[in-house]
Amino acid sequence: MKFAGTLKTFIQITILLICMLNITIASAVEFQARGSGIFQYDERFKKRNYEGYKEQAIKQAVQKAWSQYVSSLPQVKRSSYQRIEANFMNNLNRYISSVVVLDESHNKRTKTVEVLIRAAINDDEVNATLNANSAIKQAQASDDASYFSVVFLARKVTKVKQFRDLETSIVAKEGVAMASESAVVSGTSISTSQSNESFSKTKTGGNTEIKRDILTYEVTSPASINSSMEEILSPAGYEVVGYGDIVGECGGVEPSQIMQEFMESDDMSRQTRRSAINAARECDVSYFATGTLDIGEPGTDPISGNTMIYVAVRGQVWDITKRLPRGVASVGPVQFAGMGPNATVAENNALILASKGAAQSLVDQMNAKGLR
Repeated sequence: MKFAGTLKTFIQITILLICMLNITIASAVEFQARGSGIFQYDERFKKRNYEGYKEQAIKQAVQKAWSQYVSSLPQVKRSSYQRIEANFMNNLNRYISSVVVLDESHNKRTKTVEVLIRAAINDDEVNATLNANSAIKQAQASDDASYFSVVFLARKVTKVKQFRDLETSIVAKEGVAMASESAVVSGTSISTSQSNESFSKTKTGGNTEIKRDILTYEVTSPASINSSMEEILSPAGYEVVGYGDIVGECGGVEPSQIMQEFMESDDMSRQTRRSAINAARECDVSYFATGTLDIGEPGTDPISGNTMIYVAVRGQVWDITKRLPRGVASVGPVQFAGMGPNATVAENNALILASKGAAQSLVDQMNAKGLR
């Protein structure tokens, strides 16, 4: 009985650890890249030297895997990388989490050792280095960092108004009447007769009008969105300012009004946007960002069996330091998938991933432009 109780406790702890893994797995960001390397030696082969030859081949393979990773980066991030490429190449081990040799071969005739490896590259560490060397980070060091305010909202569809296709048909008819006359001569008399014939032609056509569905949303402002975006923006050198604090200090439209408008639209009205931006500018904010994270319906991951939810994120950043706001970065719509033991956990993981992904994309674009 004591053993049964211990076994039950062990199972409960195991399930708890699995759930914790599902909750935290969203934060692990690694890029898997493959590379091959060949090392050719000159001297006579000695078995004790083989590991050294293999190590040289692995170094070359890692360089190729790294090149594959760099080529996969978005153009804006690649531009930032190229400016400080030497920093990365001199400390490559910092960004390579692990290296696994998938295959190796030794050809004594050609005196070559060849390997195929898979490298795990820490994308978060790469982003940290890029952010640390951005223009805004240098400005922060001189106590001249920019204020950045974010209004990103989560939405779920609560009502869909669908329209049937409206079809319009046009029928045009054309008619032609023809008359003919005939005469018959018989002896000294002539008799005539007339006949009428008609012909008709019909033309058909028309058009189909398709109206887009009208969606109504439930809109929320989860704390996880703001905190996740701040995790990216703050290390990049921006001072994040809550929009609620802006309203309290400098006025502007209430957050509830913004949420109300996003219930039926993908953007704020012109009046609401102007009020929010003017208030942010009054509070010395340099960059103002808005966006939405649309939450999909729960599904099941076919591999793990966990609940999976997709979140589609879109947003834009404006430079509001001058009279007319200027769009400087945008993202989406891009989808992110979150998983968990239930819909609540899966949704929260998806929101965190989408928030961080959107913030990083915006920061990359601003870094590439040298904004500060």
